[in-house]
Amino acid sequence: MVERPRGRPSRPHALTPLTPVIADDLARRGIAWFRSLARQDPADHLREIGVPVLALFGERDIQVAADENAEAVRKALAAGQTPTTTSASSPA
Repeated sequence: MVERPRGRPSRPHALTPLTPVIADDLARRGIAWFRSLARQDPADHLREIGVPVLALFGERDIQVAADENAEAVRKALAAGQTPTTTSASSPA
């Protein structure tokens, strides 16, 4: 079983998909698509959704923390135009 890394620093918005080490490595390599991705805030896009959302999070995800991301997604959707939001976390 692969365990999610613990003790990562908190971020202003928890939707950042990559660990700081991976982000730094990709940024140093000058990958244009990554620079564009790193400048985006997923919450901006989530606030624009105008249809019901079902958001699923895996507790064993090794790239992102399910609990942090679930809360950030809920807040972004609640702040926007989304009429109904359902979210769930799964241990498997």
